[in-house]
Amino acid sequence: LDGHGEFTVSQKVCGSKIRFEHKSGPGIFCGYDINQAGSFSSCGSTHFTMHLTDVTTCAGGTFACDIIPAYDDNSITGQDQTHGHYSITGAHSETVTELELSLPNDNFCFVPNKSYYLIHGEDLVDDSTSDNAGFSVTDIFIEPTPVKWTPLASDVAWNGNDDGYGAFTVPRTVCGSNIRFVNKSGTGIHCGSNTPGSFSACGSTLFTMHITNATTCPGGAFACDIIPASDDNSITNRDQTKGHYSIAGAHAETVTEIELSLPNNNFCFESGTTYYLIHGEDLVDDTTWDNWGNAVTDIFIEETATEWTPLASSIRWDGTSGGYGSFTVPQQVCASDILFVHREGPGIECGNHLAAAGSFAACTSTYFHMHVTNVTTCAGGPFACDIVPASDDNSITSRDGSFGRYAIAGQDSMQVTELDLSLPANDFCFEVGTTYYVIHGEDLMGISTSDNVGYSVTDIYVQTV
Repeated sequence: LDGHGEFTVSQKVCGSKIRFEHKSGPGIFCGYDINQAGSFSSCGSTHFTMHLTDVTTCAGGTFACDIIPAYDDNSITGQDQTHGHYSITGAHSETVTELELSLPNDNFCFVPNKSYYLIHGEDLVDDSTSDNAGFSVTDIFIEPTPVKWTPLASDVAWNGNDDGYGAFTVPRTVCGSNIRFVNKSGTGIHCGSNTPGSFSACGSTLFTMHITNATTCPGGAFACDIIPASDDNSITNRDQTKGHYSIAGAHAETVTEIELSLPNNNFCFESGTTYYLIHGEDLVDDTTWDNWGNAVTDIFIEETATEWTPLASSIRWDGTSGGYGSFTVPQQVCASDILFVHREGPGIECGNHLAAAGSFAACTSTYFHMHVTNVTTCAGGPFACDIVPASDDNSITSRDGSFGRYAIAGQDSMQVTELDLSLPANDFCFEVGTTYYVIHGEDLMGISTSDNVGYSVTDIYVQTV
């Protein structure tokens, strides 16, 4: 009882597999028979009782709280919910001294400031631990999965003066768990007479760099923050008056790269929104006059995988009169975003320029003509009946009501083969019994379709809510 071992990690570590090595000790066995002790806790030759968790009791049953054994580890052949025993294909629990198992989803992350426990299954559920004997000293290794950092913004110039913030936008919605700042150039930024730091120092322990979508924050320096996130456990203190904060283990005057968590470990930077790299004192309009220096910063994001649910497949459509494609849904589907994937075909173009045809109905490299509606004609104009492009999609930079065409920030309509757009209010429901159309803007208006050429076969996916 309470015989668990505890460990923490100094930095976030993600991996696909984990390996346990018995370093010393007689091993652990149930039923007092120490002569048959298993390195990783055995109960007979076929049953293991070692668990890796982030709790020391589990009311939902021994396996409900497990990191190891992972719920999706196919090498686990049997589970005893009462005692927390399990079997592993090909492994003899009384003789094995090294053990390799899969982590959940083949990509589990151990994070700082959290305790993890190597614990006996019976201890985890407070069941019949009195006859367990022996102990193990165990080393643990992980097969790391590489972190892929996606560029979010480059050459963001900023300083600590009043309105000295740097601004950036993103061409598409990007969601991520972590963000990394890299000092590219500049003198560094500091307050008063302190030594400058790459990311704005006020002494060796205080950072003053924030990411927000506002340039002033009446509620206090941290009320409007994306970074530092309110749930980032690496932030050790916050000065509400000046917007200073500390980061565990980070020296504000010397660090040149820094990694921080995004809110909820899954924050989305939205296309069409402006974000600011801003000094905390600038954010609250407090004593910026004695700040010195400047920085040019590159920003990267560790993207979180977006789960796209198929909505419709192989929709063939073109730009001629009545050339729309249609689809229905077998059940209601509510979603925030929609993804179009050009599957085959030469693409669709206006003006007989098929050689430069765009996958989703181009008219020069600037304009798209693709609409999703629940009608095939729209008397109020092409955008009056739209589901896509949504009226509140900030990535749409212009709309030409005469021809039903529109531009999307950062997208070349003649080159793109995948297109991610927002649905209305980020929460639109496709209903059973309604027919939806992928339709050319000029077809929707009943005008000048005669010079449109080509076609597209398109698959459609949504990000459900």
